[in-house]
Amino acid sequence: MVKNIRKDLLLILIFCTTFIFLFDYWFINLGEIFKGANIFGNIFYKICLAYITAYIFYFLNVYIKSQQDLNEVNYFIGRQVSKILGDNVSILIEFCNLGYVDKTDIYPSEIELEAIMKTIKIKDAVYRNTRDYNKTTWPRYFDFYRLRTQKNIGLILSRSNYLDSRLVSIISELEDSQFFMHLEYKNLWEESDDNLSFMASSLFKYFEVLQKLNTYYYEKLFSYLKYSVTDKKVEKIKLA
Repeated sequence: MVKNIRKDLLLILIFCTTFIFLFDYWFINLGEIFKGANIFGNIFYKICLAYITAYIFYFLNVYIKSQQDLNEVNYFIGRQVSKILGDNVSILIEFCNLGYVDKTDIYPSEIELEAIMKTIKIKDAVYRNTRDYNKTTWPRYFDFYRLRTQKNIGLILSRSNYLDSRLVSIISELEDSQFFMHLEYKNLWEESDDNLSFMASSLFKYFEVLQKLNTYYYEKLFSYLKYSVTDKKVEKIKLA
């Protein structure tokens, strides 16, 4: 509960509490060290007592409420981040289903990813068990998750007052990624018969940013999420 409290305020509280204890049980029995020391001591005693009273009021009426708000916001942000990570795990699952990668807990290396993208034609369909996906091409499949990611980024940024600079930097890298840029202009190339090798480098860099986001998620947000179906899908993913 007190992990985010200001250390300077806490140190002043400890000092005031210590002074009051010493004043009541030791200083009061000593003679005046200098003229007016007793008056000065009583004034400082009252100041310390007032500070302790103010601190208790702040802790009960301000700090606890702000921590509750922060916990709720971090839960909300954590949910959106977990959705971003979970959606991109789905891409790895599709690579795995088609035999492009052996497992979904490690992103492909840049060389492996280039080899994968060379085997995928722009007009190739993403084969899934669900009938609606049978004719979905890989560019449109990627774009579907781009739009979902951008939606979740927007929800995260709606709580901008609570975001630290590290998270803002990471999601800005996602939003400004070259991979997203390729997909935003897919109408210029999606009718081509070429393969997707030209996107391999941008997708790899995008995966690198996701690794940063994944690390941040487990360091800063995961503890705020008590239960989530999406979170169970998100694993600690490492780049190969």
